[in-house]
Amino acid sequence: MLTCGSLMLAVSSGVAASIIMLFLCGLIVAWWLEESRWQLSSRVSVGVTLLAMSLFYLEWKYQIGGGKENGAHDPIALALLLLSLTIVKLLQKKSDRDWLLLYLISFLQVLLAARSQLDASLAIFFVLYLFLAVSSLLTFEVKRAARRAPSLKNSNECVGANINGRSFAVTKRVPLLALCLLMLTLALALPLFYIAPRFNGNAFAQANRGRANIAGISDQIALGQTGRIQQSDEIVMRVQLGETNRLPNAKLRWRGVAFDEFNGHGWRRSSVEFEEAPTLGHGFYAFSTTRNLQGLMTQTFFLEPSDASMLFAAARPIALQGSLPYVLVDSEGAIETREHPSERVSYRIYSDVEQLSAERLRADNVNYTAEAVRYLQLPRALDPRIAALANETIKRSGAQNRYDAAQSIEHYLQTNYRYSLDMRAGGADPLADFLFNVREGHCEYYAAAMAAMLRTQGIAARVVNGFQAGDYNEVSDAYVVRQRNAHSWVEVLFPATNSWVTFDPTPFNESAGNSTNTAGLSNRLAKYMDAAELFWIQNVISYDRQAQRSLANKVRTKFEKYAQAFSVGAEQTRKALSDFWLRRSGSGAGDNHASLYLILTLVALCCISLLIFFALHARGIKLRHGVRLRKAVGANSSDVLFYQRMTEALERQGLRRHAHQTPLEFAESTRIDEVLSVTRFYHSVRFGARSLSAVEQAEIESCLQKLETI
Repeated sequence: MLTCGSLMLAVSSGVAASIIMLFLCGLIVAWWLEESRWQLSSRVSVGVTLLAMSLFYLEWKYQIGGGKENGAHDPIALALLLLSLTIVKLLQKKSDRDWLLLYLISFLQVLLAARSQLDASLAIFFVLYLFLAVSSLLTFEVKRAARRAPSLKNSNECVGANINGRSFAVTKRVPLLALCLLMLTLALALPLFYIAPRFNGNAFAQANRGRANIAGISDQIALGQTGRIQQSDEIVMRVQLGETNRLPNAKLRWRGVAFDEFNGHGWRRSSVEFEEAPTLGHGFYAFSTTRNLQGLMTQTFFLEPSDASMLFAAARPIALQGSLPYVLVDSEGAIETREHPSERVSYRIYSDVEQLSAERLRADNVNYTAEAVRYLQLPRALDPRIAALANETIKRSGAQNRYDAAQSIEHYLQTNYRYSLDMRAGGADPLADFLFNVREGHCEYYAAAMAAMLRTQGIAARVVNGFQAGDYNEVSDAYVVRQRNAHSWVEVLFPATNSWVTFDPTPFNESAGNSTNTAGLSNRLAKYMDAAELFWIQNVISYDRQAQRSLANKVRTKFEKYAQAFSVGAEQTRKALSDFWLRRSGSGAGDNHASLYLILTLVALCCISLLIFFALHARGIKLRHGVRLRKAVGANSSDVLFYQRMTEALERQGLRRHAHQTPLEFAESTRIDEVLSVTRFYHSVRFGARSLSAVEQAEIESCLQKLETI
């Protein structure tokens, strides 16, 4: 139990491997020195404990081991203190009070481990810890009670330490009993966990252990930044879609932040002013409206701890629901909330994914308003060849409207350039270097090039940073989005419908970044592990009032569905029986219904009475006697319940022992040899404190069976 709790704490808190190995060596030494003269005395133990606490204070005060940022060293220092106290207490001579203190220390270790790391792997270790804890406490209580029992000379008898050549008589049952108790505890605790009221947004917070630094999720971004992030496999979030709406992977993008100002080397938001989204109660925030409810797509996001405050969604989010303190929206449609560097965030969002027809977009020739002028901004030092290339590309395609012009530039960039994560473009004008010299790059260069080319032709456009769909896991029915799925694309403004339409100039087949390889055992196991992780996040970490309300609605809907099905089935059965009775009797319907109900009620009562009688009389008595015999003679216990079984069998025959009779007087009065034999064994066990052999147990069982069959 102590080993499991200590290892959970050491691994989750980020303790060095050398410290873990040193601790394991200390555990082994404490095991071998247990109940020997080399154990520490109480005084020495107190002195070493005070020294350990002093060292802990110095470690925490001056942070000798590092980790000065944001108090990240505090969990490590506390973990070292608990590990030190564990070793010191294990090395000393221990009383019952010391063991109870060790149990408390191990529980504190588990609590600190849960605070430092709360994922599916910790849940597995926690269940193992519970099993070991129940086993340890059971054995501890048995030994302590045995030492207090006056009838037992040695407390080891209760735990089965070598009694008459048979060892571990009781200890072998401890794991099974502990497993049964653990299953019963979980069966009672899990419903309480899901029913208990929620007062906070998330169930627990996870300490910062390598939080994600999401690409492009800031007020500005330089060309090349996304390419560096795309080489990381760190998980950023997981996304589950609703069952009613599905889109192809190529069209799924998780929108983060949009940039409207270009300075030649990067993009930025010209305005970072936010407005608080209006709330409708129960964590529901509204952004916009839609007339077509069939075009709504539901997405549930599970974000990993991150420095960013950005929330993601598919294009044109309409509403959001989640246990968030507030939700902010900027002028470019970016959604933000408070930062979450030390906890996961989950929310559900609804997006209008209805696509406008190409004919409607081609017919949009409305002039831009004054507010849209900022989407035509370009740096003064922009290479003039960019405008010439855009003009030539549009003329070559014969485009006569904004939509066809955007499509022509998108197609040109997709077919004439190569995708690469190598950051080769640079110099004073990296965009021109990409278009006319290097002719290869990652998504950020493609998006910047298309937006700039469109702006040179008087078409309003902006660059959007976010993520592609990610790797789809069919086991969990969710998309796993990693840093390498970071992506940039372009949105073009069509003023007639006041809508932004997405264009992606990056060569899709090379930049998708979505793994489609599902073959191989390791890949399959990884999907199952990730599905378990998502289940843990969804049903434990992010289980809040919203999820509780959703679960209650699902249970109520299922119950109503089953109740309706049962009602229909019962009505059909009643009708079939009624028709059958009418055909057999040929009498009136009212009389037949009354007689049918009466007969069915009587039959049901008779069946229930017979079942209870046979269960109690035929099986219950034998099972009870079998359990009593095993308790009495199978475990060599001092409880002689086999004598009580004999007296009960004799009472059923009319032979009752009077209060003034001793067991031997009663046995002699019956003049039955089996009664005399069982009584002699009873005397030897009850008053002689003697254990029964296997032969004697068999003889007792034979006598009892003869008495019960008379």
